[in-house]
Amino acid sequence: MEGGDDDGEGMGFLESVRVRVPIAAEPTAPRVIYLNREGATLVAGNDDSSQNSSSIVRNAGLSRAFAAPFAGTPRRWNAIVECVRDRFEPFDVQVVDQRPMGRSYIMVMVGGHPSMLDGGNEPPGAEHGHDYAHAAGLAPFNGQAVEDAVVLVFSRRLRENARRTCEVVSMEVGHAYGLDHSMHCGELMSYLRPCGRRRFRDEDLPCGEQDARECDGVVGGTTQNSYRRLLSALGPSE
Repeated sequence: MEGGDDDGEGMGFLESVRVRVPIAAEPTAPRVIYLNREGATLVAGNDDSSQNSSSIVRNAGLSRAFAAPFAGTPRRWNAIVECVRDRFEPFDVQVVDQRPMGRSYIMVMVGGHPSMLDGGNEPPGAEHGHDYAHAAGLAPFNGQAVEDAVVLVFSRRLRENARRTCEVVSMEVGHAYGLDHSMHCGELMSYLRPCGRRRFRDEDLPCGEQDARECDGVVGGTTQNSYRRLLSALGPSE
């Protein structure tokens, strides 16, 4: 499903920001992605989706921050959920919009604006060495899976557009699974202007934002195959 509204390709460049977190000894990739449309108060700390504890809030220098709920229509929300499910369909992972019980999961807060992290400062995060003002999404990142990660996607910045929100959700979750940015316009991990339907591509592609660079994270090298990385972390869908 492509979103049920305009495709969003003319919406301009918005950043995806990775927030560094420590590398765990033997991380386990969560098999559930929870899309949270209700909003919540997030507290500063190590990532723990079940406790609404966020390394992003901590790294912004705040003790807590309110993530606003999704402000779009139910139709757009359903389109986002179905679109994210489609993008992760090849892998052994569930995409849900009700909070899981008793399972490890990545939580994606979908809604609001990066100003939730300004703490009275302008721009958001600048006082602590980060600039979130132009971010469409934020994710904890260390080059491998971040267990129980809390991810932020600012759908208000995206005008609640279903396709663009879906793509940013997919990119930020990709970061939480250890993926770097890619230089291919049809890849979900890319900043480049879309050239058709974005997906996790089964190709070795250069890493980078606007120019190619070394890949960041524990794998290293000059190329990344996002599809194979996710397949290795999650396994294939049944």
